[in-house]
Amino acid sequence: MPILKKIFSSWIAASVLALIFLIFTYRAVLLAQKSYQTDSDISELHADLEETTKKRQQLESMRDLLASDFFAENEARTKFGLRKAGEIVAVVPNAEVVPTLADNGSSESHANFSIPYPQSEDTREDQPAMIHARWWDYFFGVSSRQSRPRDLNP
Repeated sequence: MPILKKIFSSWIAASVLALIFLIFTYRAVLLAQKSYQTDSDISELHADLEETTKKRQQLESMRDLLASDFFAENEARTKFGLRKAGEIVAVVPNAEVVPTLADNGSSESHANFSIPYPQSEDTREDQPAMIHARWWDYFFGVSSRQSRPRDLNP
């Protein structure tokens, strides 16, 4: 025992033990830092995976929509003006001006558009009778069959 007491009481042994302790502490800090970095990388990857999964689901639903017969039929109707055989189509323009009869009511002035389409919900609620009159004029006052849609089925 006196030899061990003598070894541990010397400054060389104490400095060697302190050096070993510092090396082990340094390694433990490096391992903890690496573990923390790995955990943060894993959480970022999980967030990216969730985002990518949501985007994939959106793309798959869009793919299913684009592959559906409904979408193809809707595109044929809206972009090319096609219709099915025996179907009656009413075309409502998507413009800021709704066609109406001119003030004098002559058939030569059907191309004149005089009533602007209301832009806000407030004007629509304030003047419901005017909207009904516009629809009536559109469907029954002006020749709404100037551009007839073609058949979808030849």
